[in-house]
Amino acid sequence: MAEDDSEPADLIFVLAGHRTRKIFGALLVADGRAPAVLMSTGNPPFIARLLLAEAADRVALDAHVWVQVREAANGPPPPAGQFFASLDSRRWSAQSIPVGRLGTLSEIRAFASWLAQRPDIRRVLVVSSGLHLRRLRMCCRRLIPRDRSLRYVAARLTDEALAARGERRELETPALVLLESAKVLLYGFLLPFVGRASTASDRKSRHA
Repeated sequence: MAEDDSEPADLIFVLAGHRTRKIFGALLVADGRAPAVLMSTGNPPFIARLLLAEAADRVALDAHVWVQVREAANGPPPPAGQFFASLDSRRWSAQSIPVGRLGTLSEIRAFASWLAQRPDIRRVLVVSSGLHLRRLRMCCRRLIPRDRSLRYVAARLTDEALAARGERRELETPALVLLESAKVLLYGFLLPFVGRASTASDRKSRHA
């Protein structure tokens, strides 16, 4: 599926998965595409180290914020689980999120709850792999409140840029394409039965 243009936003949200997604998200932060970033990860210290390497010299934040990031980067490996690692002008933080058997569905449900607590974030740039975007859009259309504007972009980096960071491109083999197609069918069946997060305007209308 075609991706949206990566225009400036209030937040960059990066889905869990291949490390190149996180690198691409950190480079978007360094390019000033949004003043805050949220990454779904099993390893917050890795995200902290990545942001230090890619963005610390290009993003002007209060010194105490980068101190928090450096402390996190040097911290011990986290216990098993999934986390939202976030960086904005005020703080670095990492919080545990619940993840079930359907990882993308769980991530977007957790993201919807995270957004509900931050009404000032209206425009979000969502980053994942190109193969993942269709299923991701399906989940977001169902779960993310309609008063938020989401745009989607596939992580794309040259082989040279990846090699310089000791990484390789995220593969899209025929087997993975077939598996993703099966997941799209499964999500298409399940999502109509999944409840949508309510917005502030929805709650007001119900109590009017």
